Amino acid sequence: MKRLYGVDFFQKLADNQPLVGRSIDDALIHLTPGESSIAAGDAASTSRSKARGNPVAVSYPSDGAMLLVGPSAVLKGAKHPNAAKLLINYLITGEAAKVIVAEYEQSVSLDAPAPSSGPALKDIKTVTVPLADHLRDLPELQQKWKDLFGN
Repeated sequence: MKRLYGVDFFQKLADNQPLVGRSIDDALIHLTPGESSIAAGDAASTSRSKARGNPVAVSYPSDGAMLLVGPSAVLKGAKHPNAAKLLINYLITGEAAKVIVAEYEQSVSLDAPAPSSGPALKDIKTVTVPLADHLRDLPELQQKWKDLFGN
């Protein structure tokens, strides 16, 4: 948000007195019964909730959704490094993408089909933050968040 709108974004957000939960999945606790009408949350969790019949939907911001990728790696000294490498290679295949998408997650493969709850990754405008920028700015932004929203 700092990259898109500057550091003043956080004060403007605080001025709206948002409900800030402990987890990104807390959004569903307030959306599902209708206590809130909009929230920033996890697309996969929201899609699973929708599939269970709850009145929620996923929408992506037109100015860019944060792209958060959970890395996979083979640990140094792994007991079975070749098996681990095979798993890593499988995770980026089209076959794995179908399984991932069937579970309402977004595959990292740009060739993956779209999940039933929304667009394919290639059709979502994304925003990323270079690691060096993230590491440099994180302490300041954490403190600003604590000052505005508490721990």
